[in-house]
Amino acid sequence: IRLRIMNKKIAIIHRSEIVRKGLNAIIKNFFNIEIFQFGQFSELLGYPEILSSLQLIFIEDEKLSDRVLFNKLKSNTEIKTIGINSNKEVNMKELKFDTEISILDSSQKIQEILSGFLQSANAPAKEQEGEELTQREKDVLKLVALGYSNKDIAEQLFISIHTVISHRKNTTEKLGIKSISGLTVYAILNKLIDTDNLNPENLI
Repeated sequence: IRLRIMNKKIAIIHRSEIVRKGLNAIIKNFFNIEIFQFGQFSELLGYPEILSSLQLIFIEDEKLSDRVLFNKLKSNTEIKTIGINSNKEVNMKELKFDTEISILDSSQKIQEILSGFLQSANAPAKEQEGEELTQREKDVLKLVALGYSNKDIAEQLFISIHTVISHRKNTTEKLGIKSISGLTVYAILNKLIDTDNLNPENLI
């Protein structure tokens, strides 16, 4: 059973196909969530069925022409918005983005920002559906984040490799995060591990 995050969607709005596809690839590498791409904001408004299920929108901030519609969307929905900034000279104070990223940001930074939004948005659902990680799943997750193999984890926790794999599968499904680097960042953000003990290669 997956969290409600799996029923939510992300939209990426940017003129550049390279930026759209690059951001799409970064997100897909860390999260199992549906993504839609548009060249401009007005295109998204033509798909109300997508708009109604969106959780996050990445938007090219300096070319957002319809600021009135954007601000109306922000004031009438719970959708979180992330501005995509490619020009540090642009002053975006008139736009009420929840946060911004730069096209020069690393995939790790983008994932950390996205993790925070997705976890925050799904906290109530997680509690309601009883989808919190069990203590054993957290134990396994810690060791995964620290770079241990399934065999090493089994030996550390005195369980079978089959049980380790089962816990990892359940954790991946509950969080909607499928990569080791994604799970590692989740563990860091939720203070399950001490970054001093972290292998930097896990974030690559």
